[in-house]
Amino acid sequence: MRDLSKQMRVVCSSQSGAMLLLAVLLFLSSFSLGANAQSISSEKLEEVTLHLKYFHAFQFAGYYAAKDHGYYQAEGLDVSINEGSPDNLAVEATLAGRAQYGVEGSALLNARLSGKPLVVLAAIFQYAPYVIMARRDSGIRTPEDLAGRNIMISGRMGGAQFQAILNKAGISTNEVTITQYNWSIKDIINGTVDATMVYVTDQPNRMREVGIEPFVIHPRYYGIDFYGDCLFTTESEIEEHPLRVEAFRSASLKGWEYAMTHVDEMIDLIVGTSANGNEREECQEMNDTDKDYRWRVKLPGEGWSSPVVWADRIFVTAALPDDGSKIIHCLRTPDGSLVWKKSFRAQLYPKHNNNGFASSTPVLDEN
Repeated sequence: MRDLSKQMRVVCSSQSGAMLLLAVLLFLSSFSLGANAQSISSEKLEEVTLHLKYFHAFQFAGYYAAKDHGYYQAEGLDVSINEGSPDNLAVEATLAGRAQYGVEGSALLNARLSGKPLVVLAAIFQYAPYVIMARRDSGIRTPEDLAGRNIMISGRMGGAQFQAILNKAGISTNEVTITQYNWSIKDIINGTVDATMVYVTDQPNRMREVGIEPFVIHPRYYGIDFYGDCLFTTESEIEEHPLRVEAFRSASLKGWEYAMTHVDEMIDLIVGTSANGNEREECQEMNDTDKDYRWRVKLPGEGWSSPVVWADRIFVTAALPDDGSKIIHCLRTPDGSLVWKKSFRAQLYPKHNNNGFASSTPVLDEN
């Protein structure tokens, strides 16, 4: 199973309500848009803007592919792709009308829960890349070791995951010293702070480059598992331009399919156009290779649900295309071996072309 496989995660109880909201938004956006999907004339291109989560990088490769290979244009869209920054956030740009679409992670949960009219169109990265990083010689090995330490954190840079893992470890915010995030790992290198939230795809390697071995705590190994980058828009964009939303979403996903099967080409494109020092090695660090697969398993049928991870088990639904019957599998996360499976008879019913009969995610309780 690969780290970027399509999956719905279960998080600790303090975050499960927010995760459910995201799941509902994903379902409703796909259903309502699919019902209204029509072909869009390309005679006159509509100008729209996509605001990225951060500076140009491989993590946005699918959108570059959609633009470079004409997928947006084929849907009648002229798309501008604006990079983000700590001072130029996608949520703010989209709400202010400077962009119609954006890319963001768990910050979308907080924004939606605070009343912001945002809707997730697709979860591109099925897990958040944030980890807690410390120097290996710091003695920090578990979330409980964070008590009494100085942690550099940002509400936007994995803040929700950090709060959730503190809750999981039974640590209050009063038991840690919080230092404002400064988008640099220099403070952890020189020992000014004990740990910080970083992207697992690159910052640990930056530590090794200066001769310091890092130790990382993966929140998802402790049941704290959020989506990563999500494509989103506003409620008003969906209400006023439903066909445009479906067209943008469809072209973007097509771009991601291309990018993931033409990695070297996309790296050349990004390195050649980026003004932010994106070297080839940095782009390659963000792409999975065969060594990133722990195991693979073949499921029956055609189309599968988002898996749910709970402790050392993975639950995933498969479906048979002939009669719509569903099969729930319980697999062991360490090796993918089957624990049990259960079949459910079903009837065929109309569905969106991009959906399958397994497009329903298993729901778990504490038992």
